[in-house]
Amino acid sequence: TLRIHEILVGLVVLKILEIREAQVVQEVQVVQVVQNTLRIHEILVGLVVLKILEIREAQVVQEVQVVLVVQVVQEVRNILKTHEILTDQKILEIQEAQVVLVDLVVHVVQVVQV
Repeated sequence: TLRIHEILVGLVVLKILEIREAQVVQEVQVVQVVQNTLRIHEILVGLVVLKILEIREAQVVQEVQVVLVVQVVQEVRNILKTHEILTDQKILEIQEAQVVLVDLVVHVVQVVQV
């Protein structure tokens, strides 16, 4: 009877150990699942951060392009203003030359009349 009792107690202890081992395995699996979930979360957060950085970089590139376009437009305006000023100066020079020419013709006519 004692031997049977010992065997039964041993079987109960073995069963308890099996149950505890199964619980430990389950806890390890839960920890692994949590770790994997955290890794996935970290990866997703990293991807979101990368996407935000890409968007910001694209915005910076667009802003730089806008600045370049504005600079080109300003340069073109400056060139046109310079051209306009030069054109106005040429017109004035031509008008002055016409006045001088008219004065010269008048003078020649006066000399011829004398």
